[in-house]
Amino acid sequence: MKRWVWLAIYVVWFLIVNWPWAYVEQSSELVGTGVLQQRQAAITMAGWPCTYYQSSGIAGDEPVKTFSWLAMFANLGAWSLAAGAMFLYFRLSRCNSRQKEEMDQDLVGFDDGEAIPQIATRKSDSKLKLSDLFVATAIVALAFSYWQLIRSRHTADLALASEIVAVGGTAKLVSRHPAFLVSRIPPYVSSYYDDEKIFARLSTVILDRPKDALLEKVVRLPYLTSLQIESGEYDLRKLDNLPQNPMLMDLSILGRELDSQAIQTIGQIKSLRHLNLMRTKALHDN
Repeated sequence: MKRWVWLAIYVVWFLIVNWPWAYVEQSSELVGTGVLQQRQAAITMAGWPCTYYQSSGIAGDEPVKTFSWLAMFANLGAWSLAAGAMFLYFRLSRCNSRQKEEMDQDLVGFDDGEAIPQIATRKSDSKLKLSDLFVATAIVALAFSYWQLIRSRHTADLALASEIVAVGGTAKLVSRHPAFLVSRIPPYVSSYYDDEKIFARLSTVILDRPKDALLEKVVRLPYLTSLQIESGEYDLRKLDNLPQNPMLMDLSILGRELDSQAIQTIGQIKSLRHLNLMRTKALHDN
C-alpha cells in the first residue's frame, strides 16, 4: 500500500480520536440499595491519550468548559512520535526495497555457469520480513496492553464499589461512549460490552459515615459525577482533591460540620452545578 494512503489513514484517525464528541450513557449498574437522584449528565470530551477539552453539566443547564494546553501538547507529542516511527519504518522499508532491486540488477550480468550470490538476497529478504514482524508485534502488544489497562481500571472500580457497599453505601457504574458511535456499534459487539461492562466506571457514590481511607479513594475517582456523604467524623482535608475532578456536578454533604477551609474547597469545584449542605452549619456561619 502506498505511503500516502497510510498517511491519510493516520490523519483521519488522529482527527477522529481528538475531535470533541458528545458522550452518552449506554449502560449502567447499581451496586447497593440506596436511592440515587436521576440527573442526566451532558458530557463532551476531546483528546487521546490525554483529554485536552471537556464540557460537563446537567442536561438543560449551562455546561462548564475546561481546556488544557498541557494535555494538548502531550497529545501532539505522542502522535508526532508515532508519526516519526511510521516514517522511519517506511524509510527503512524503501531502502531495503532499493537494495534488493540493485542486487537483482547485478544478478542479470551473471552467466549460467557462474555462482549467484543468493545469500545476500536472502539476508535482504529476511531483514524486511523481520522488520514487518516486529512492527506487527509491537502494534498487537500495545493494543493488548491498552485493553488490559481498561480491564484493570474496571476491576479496580468494582473492588471499590464492593468496599463502598460493605459499609452501607451505594455506587453506580456507568459506561459512556461517543454518541455518533453508539448507533453504529454492531448489536453483537454492543451486547458483549453490556454483559462484560468493561468500560463501566464509578460515576455516582453515596457514602454513609465513611472512613478516611475510603473517602480518599472516592474523591480521586476521575469519572465521578455525583457524590453524597452522609454524617461521619471523617477528616475534612480528605475533600481537598474534589476541585481536581473535572466531572463532579452534584455534591451533597450532610450532617457534618464544615470549617472555612472545606467551604473554600467546595467553592473551587468549577464543574459543580448542584450543592446540598444540610445540617453542616455552613449556611448559618457563612
